[in-house]
Amino acid sequence: MIVALIVVCEVAFWVLLAAGLLLRYAAHRPRLGLAVLLVEPLLEVVLLAATALDLRRDAEPSWTHGLAALYVGYTVAYGRTTLRRLDGHARHRLAGGPRPLRPPRHGRARTAHEVRLWLRTLLAVALACGLLQLAILYVGEADASAPLRSWQFVALRALGIHGLIALSYVLWPTRAPGGQGARGGTKLTSAALCRVRSRGPRPRTGDRDLGHRGPQQPNEGPDMPSNDARTEVLALLGDHGRGGVLTLKKDGRPQVSTVDFAHDPATGRVRFSTTQDRAKVRNLRRDPRISLYVSRPDGGAYGVYEGTASLTPVAAAPDDASVEELVDLYRAVRGEHPDWDEYRRVMVEDGRLVVSFTIGHVYGWGGV
Repeated sequence: MIVALIVVCEVAFWVLLAAGLLLRYAAHRPRLGLAVLLVEPLLEVVLLAATALDLRRDAEPSWTHGLAALYVGYTVAYGRTTLRRLDGHARHRLAGGPRPLRPPRHGRARTAHEVRLWLRTLLAVALACGLLQLAILYVGEADASAPLRSWQFVALRALGIHGLIALSYVLWPTRAPGGQGARGGTKLTSAALCRVRSRGPRPRTGDRDLGHRGPQQPNEGPDMPSNDARTEVLALLGDHGRGGVLTLKKDGRPQVSTVDFAHDPATGRVRFSTTQDRAKVRNLRRDPRISLYVSRPDGGAYGVYEGTASLTPVAAAPDDASVEELVDLYRAVRGEHPDWDEYRRVMVEDGRLVVSFTIGHVYGWGGV
């Protein structure tokens, strides 16, 4: 009976999932679709109750009860992730939403992904072993509970094997094709694109005289010799502004886009928002190295600010931590919004997130 019930719960899971997503995005009934999706956790409750009732009726403990415990642990640990991934695909295909991001394949981002998966397996095993231990205590007799204890060892072996796989990514991070480094990046740095040097008088371009800056200044280039020079270049950032963000594509070539950013001079932290389907987000998940290029409007001074990016989770609810970060960022860049409720809703619909990094290496020319 337990095996049949597990099969029924699994089939019901996918039926409810398909019905909920179709109602949300194909039938444009998001509330009804959400209500259908919220029924899914009841399947685990039904299976758990049926297993407990079977043991209470003095059924002999067997491998079916152990399998039920592992199934409940797995669905609790991985069910939400599965639902979120499939919801993203349904939104993309049925409602024109952004294409869901693929899991990272290389470098430190892949390592972090594998570790997160192992932590979910740890949660699944902890739940399964806990349920099995309760069943063992209920049965009492050592011989009768042997099948349940054997399933605890099965769960622990699975956890150990998955742990070794995750550890291999920690010790030996995968390398991206094309000679990229251990973090999935490339030996090409942003200096190759952003370094600018003056080599004599500049020609007039159109109707704007770009001016003559003379020979290279002592604080120009990637090696800043003094704190004063660094301060001059950092001053170009102010507390917010607009600049070009450089990330590295899979083939090692730079990808550049313009962003409005906020800068905290006290901590050296730079933040900007973007959507999950942008190329720079894919690049940063694979290789978190990032550079920001900022110049004065007249081109008389510039700075390049390098660091390692971190990304918030994609905004999923109007009151989650990512949306709060987006609200704080908006205030830092533009001030108060006329309708914060509308802003929060749009952030979730757009799939926005915040990219931030603390400035490490700095180079440029502070002007005269």
